[in-house]
Amino acid sequence: MLAYAEPSYDILSGEAFLKLKGEGSAFQSLDPASKFVLAKRVAVGPILGTGLQNVPANRRFYPAAGSSVRGYNSQGIGPKDDTGKPTGGLSFFETSFEMRIAVTDRLAS
Repeated sequence: MLAYAEPSYDILSGEAFLKLKGEGSAFQSLDPASKFVLAKRVAVGPILGTGLQNVPANRRFYPAAGSSVRGYNSQGIGPKDDTGKPTGGLSFFETSFEMRIAVTDRLAS
């Protein structure tokens, strides 16, 4: 389980906002030898207190950043401006399920 709160204040504009994020994961063995394990993950976060235009681009949420959404390029999904450039957003929700299978005693996928 992971949670953080990131308060921010822009001296130039006088805008204040709070960025929150929470994430948790769990693993469940599906057989006595633990060769098959179900992995579950959920993450959620909002930015509170101001509008998108007042949140610097590098502080916004970007879906598909890194490995959060497999199969898409970094910042490949989510809101975009008229030119197709990602704008980021004020909130996000991610969830995933995957099956992990032990191949040998020393190698698991």
